[in-house]
Amino acid sequence: MRRLPARCRRLLRALGLRWKIAALLAAGCSLVAVTIGVLIYEARVRQVSDAARKGATEQLVRVRQVYELTGRLDYDKVGEADARLDCPEVPQELRAAALDGLRTTYLDLSGPDPAVWAARPVGGGHVLSVRRSLAGERAELEELDAQLVASGTGVVALAAVGGALMASRLSKDLRWRAG
Repeated sequence: MRRLPARCRRLLRALGLRWKIAALLAAGCSLVAVTIGVLIYEARVRQVSDAARKGATEQLVRVRQVYELTGRLDYDKVGEADARLDCPEVPQELRAAALDGLRTTYLDLSGPDPAVWAARPVGGGHVLSVRRSLAGERAELEELDAQLVASGTGVVALAAVGGALMASRLSKDLRWRAG
């Protein structure tokens, strides 16, 4: 096990019991706050991803129905998604899956314009695809991230103050009993 540097050991010895307890409480609360924040954030990302994939798939079904009935894409009936036939921007993995006969989705959260894609094969070796922007969802996740950081910081600050007050009371009791 690695020992603390001499400078850290001197600092810890110089701190009184009150500040050691407060620091320990703040560190523990920081760990709990970060863990809870990560769990909440990851759960929300999963919800957003699932909803985006479901919405893109539903949109693709509607677009396919119109395409099969009319033989063309009716953009008035497409809705908020960008529907295309043999779109060159379709991610390669998605295109390959569609050409293999699968209806599938692809989530792209990287880059300046996050989006979800859905694609499926249509007659003649063509790929019908739908793309929905996730810019609004990204903004929501960034706001959630900021709220989690602010809340975590507040909890840690309160824990440190509470720890200092509790440690102060404990150290008074210890001095009274020792004296």
